[in-house]
Amino acid sequence: MSLEYRKWLTFSTFVLIAGLLWFFFKYKEVYTQHVAVDVIWTNIPSHVELKDGLSYQLDVELTGNGFNLLKASYIAPQVELDFKKYVFKDENYFLILNWLWEV
Repeated sequence: MSLEYRKWLTFSTFVLIAGLLWFFFKYKEVYTQHVAVDVIWTNIPSHVELKDGLSYQLDVELTGNGFNLLKASYIAPQVELDFKKYVFKDENYFLILNWLWEV
């Protein structure tokens, strides 16, 4: 191997290592970001029709480490919502959020 080739190989190796370290330290922190989340409905009553089928996308604000948010921005997370956990009143459906108050 020539000396010039070894210099370039050593330089390239250190640049690659520095880039990987930068990537790791940048994305290990906690961030907040808007992400599109796929909502999939289950147990839909026969008298209810959804306009666009069974799945919808919602724009939500997620907080998490950078690696998870980076993954979520490329592959949309999925949330499954059950119509049995809803209450029908005055021609509107309401979500029952009992799980928010459980300790």
